Amino acid sequence: MMLSNDAVNILIYYVLSGISIVLAIPFFYIITFHSPSALHLYRNTILNLTIWYYLAVSINGILIQLLFTRHEGQLCGKYVGLASYFGPAAVFACVIICTISCTNAGVSMLICFVFRYVQISNRSLPTYFQWFKPSTLCIILHVMSSLIAGFWTYVFISRTYFFEIYGILHACFDERNYSTAVVISSVAAGCIALASTLIFCLVLMTIKVLRSAKAFMTKQTYRLQLLLTVNLVVLMVSPFVFTGVPLAFNSFCIYCQVIGI
Repeated sequence: MMLSNDAVNILIYYVLSGISIVLAIPFFYIITFHSPSALHLYRNTILNLTIWYYLAVSINGILIQLLFTRHEGQLCGKYVGLASYFGPAAVFACVIICTISCTNAGVSMLICFVFRYVQISNRSLPTYFQWFKPSTLCIILHVMSSLIAGFWTYVFISRTYFFEIYGILHACFDERNYSTAVVISSVAAGCIALASTLIFCLVLMTIKVLRSAKAFMTKQTYRLQLLLTVNLVVLMVSPFVFTGVPLAFNSFCIYCQVIGI
């Protein structure tokens, strides 16, 4: 018996969420208990990033599970995760928390690369940043990003046309709220593009500094520092795998339905 497209997508969500949880356990253990004391700042930034990231992945992959569908000729999204069994309010709450977690994961990622570059290059943060302790600065950034993400999610929820079909919450955009969708999508895409550009530049700068300082490091130290940077890049790319694969497969299924395959 073949599974439906929705069933396959739900299965993919659960499988990837399970894999992420399995990977998270040893990762947390190694980073927490086996990181050198000299890298405590780097360890803390990595843990901060990982907590936000796995929170977002778990909520999205288990509680929300957004799938695309077509309703009366419109492309809509439906929420089929566990939160859907507790009503629209639970779905809205999960969407808000997930959006805040995703935003803070992005902020944490940027913080990781900034502190990574500062540590490798032996530079110091600008004077106006030195007024705050690193932990205080991170808290300020997270609070600001949480407020902004929460506001934009509220705008999205308040302007989107929601309805239920067989107890499943659907979200659609039509001509009445199309402009809102465009604005929110543009802002999100712009922020992601800007953050990605900054991170890419920081990666290149970090690798450049590492190579220039290679002569002053032992081979083992250089390899360790390079691996730490590469691991951070891998950690940055992994969200696109765990979140993007289900959505990409679902989009492909919708495309096949549209063209009649």
